[in-house]
Amino acid sequence: MQERGALQQVGIYANEPFDSYFSGNTVQICPVGALTGTAYRFRARPFDLVSSPSVCEHCASGCAQRTDHRRGKVLRRLAGDDPEVNEEWNCDKGRWAFSYATQPDLLTTP
Repeated sequence: MQERGALQQVGIYANEPFDSYFSGNTVQICPVGALTGTAYRFRARPFDLVSSPSVCEHCASGCAQRTDHRRGKVLRRLAGDDPEVNEEWNCDKGRWAFSYATQPDLLTTP
């Protein structure tokens, strides 16, 4: 915790980045929703999203995920609950790397 009283904020150590392969899980476990990902922040409210169960496509583990989308556009991915594969966690690649499918240089024909 940084500062005191009304100025108190959650923070990290000075000059040390919060770097972890699973750092995106802090967004999902934040109890008040104050931590959000930049791809999702200020673009929609949770009640505006349609959630669909999905599977991560980035490795052979097949982690369960929940894909939240609005008007046909994926806005965020959260870990699904699969006790035998990924429990309630997923890696940052599975959580944040969904935007590759909407890039303008994506090949659409062979």
